[in-house]
Amino acid sequence: MAVKSMKVAHLLGTTTEAARDAALLSIRKVYATTRRQLAALRRTTGLGPARVWALAEIDEQPGLRVGDLAERMRIHSSTASNLCTRLRGDGLVRTPQAADDRRALRIYITTEGRAKLRKAPAPQRGILKVALSKMTAEECRCLVDGLAPLLLELGSMYGIDDGFQPLE
Repeated sequence: MAVKSMKVAHLLGTTTEAARDAALLSIRKVYATTRRQLAALRRTTGLGPARVWALAEIDEQPGLRVGDLAERMRIHSSTASNLCTRLRGDGLVRTPQAADDRRALRIYITTEGRAKLRKAPAPQRGILKVALSKMTAEECRCLVDGLAPLLLELGSMYGIDDGFQPLE
């Protein structure tokens, strides 16, 4: 990984202001990359990244339940339910009710949903998830530890915690 070869002292500079500038630049690069992926997905499929990711999960495991989808995407179950409602409304998934248990809603991708998914550029499961999957556990722990003060500040400024909301 290219970042491993960079010297941390060089990235952060020698002053507090230089370190803050390097951190801001890094966050902007993450944001710009995710924004480019969102634009590419919308241009090719007309869908946002969360809906494409949901389609990829449903395509991989037909008959997935909403709770299982939420777990796979690391989102709240109500968010997964809303995603499924939108996908169903667009004709991209179907959710036939089981005759024996009306609560056991299972999700299946439609032909139209599969066609949209095939148009989607990689990665289909979220650019951040894919990038994080290539990092070691220690790198991920360092990232979480490093972001904690920033998230604490943002939380105190805005009083929100949207950790369970996918980027759209």
